[in-house]
Amino acid sequence: MDSAITPEDDIEEDHYTLIMDKCDLNADGVIDACELNACFVECENDYRHENCVDVADVVCECPFNIPTC
Repeated sequence: MDSAITPEDDIEEDHYTLIMDKCDLNADGVIDACELNACFVECENDYRHENCVDVADVVCECPFNIPTC
């Protein structure tokens, strides 16, 4: 596993495009597992701010060990 989210991961093209638009946080054209985790946390917190104002934000550091080289 290379820890990158790519179309080869059997993701529908429309879904992959949406993920790239919203979750490629460093704009390098690759989404790794930590970016995806951060994106999920951001989406959850956005939902909470709009619909559950009394609920605290989610804080979740990346649980994955992603090689940097």
